[in-house]
Amino acid sequence: MSKFRKFGFVEDSIALISSFLSDRCQSVASGGHWSDRRALSVGVPQGSIAGPILFLVFINDLPDYLTSRVILFADSNISVGGSDLSEARIVCDRERIRPNGGLQATNCV
Repeated sequence: MSKFRKFGFVEDSIALISSFLSDRCQSVASGGHWSDRRALSVGVPQGSIAGPILFLVFINDLPDYLTSRVILFADSNISVGGSDLSEARIVCDRERIRPNGGLQATNCV
């Protein structure tokens, strides 16, 4: 909850978010049978409208911990800036970033 304080959330909002993320359980159905319920200590409820916002708050300071230039985009992508594709590959190797589908050159700004 410290990140929410860092971004200026008021304590009532932080308490609401904390309540939303705590005391949750899950079970799995397979072949008509249900597993025992298990407590969840991490993660965001799937399909919740708050999920993408909570994710963005979670990764917002990621560039502060990387040595390369990064651009955060949408809810799960990291674009590595570089002058060409070979430079981006070097940066990805150094930062241990493994892009799905490999690296592709784009002309995005």
